Amino acid sequence: MSKINLMFHDVKLNPSKWNTRPSQFENLMNQIVMHANRDDIQITVDDAGKGNYQYMLPVFEKLGLKAIILVPTQFIASENSTTSTYMNVRQIREFSDLGHTIGSHSHSHPKNISLLPMGEIKKEWEKSKKILEEIIGKEVTHCSIPGGFYSIQQRQILKDLVYKKVFNSVPTYEKYNVDGMEILGRFSIEQKITVRQFNQILSYDILNQKRLFFRQKTSQIYHTLKHRIKNS
Repeated sequence: MSKINLMFHDVKLNPSKWNTRPSQFENLMNQIVMHANRDDIQITVDDAGKGNYQYMLPVFEKLGLKAIILVPTQFIASENSTTSTYMNVRQIREFSDLGHTIGSHSHSHPKNISLLPMGEIKKEWEKSKKILEEIIGKEVTHCSIPGGFYSIQQRQILKDLVYKKVFNSVPTYEKYNVDGMEILGRFSIEQKITVRQFNQILSYDILNQKRLFFRQKTSQIYHTLKHRIKNS
């Protein structure tokens, strides 16, 4: 078994499906702190929304938790922006300085990165890694696949760029070691999740995991077919 990898997105006062409310997020973090499997739990956060800094970071610091913050670099806000919904360079650097891990979520967050030409896929991961390393002054070795669309074709690119931990969106407790990289699934934590459902994930509930796995695979197949039809 690998760690229990949780996939969060942003925290907002009026959250959409993929996000959580501030009070809800803090409650879920308290569940982690109190859980018997606390040491097995790894928090990942995709997209680098500004709620990561405004709401998540204070809770992490209060409870002594660390996260992996995965950034789509094209959307990093300018320092003085009052309209962007994403974090800026200073905020990303602060996360890193406080001991959180900064990783790539590609550069432009393509809808399905696995369907891009190989040269474009390489540019996405290479450019993002370069920008982030300049921001934090550290090597970037973690990444998450936009939409979870991991493909075997990307593997060599990620290996050549020295990514060592690759997160997709498959809800599984298993990890796979391939070409010196760890391929890790994650459980998506969405706005409608209940404390009971959250604790099922934290407790290695296999029946629940199989249900979530089927739901995620069905959704991914649907969105892949929709994308191909739209672009055919």
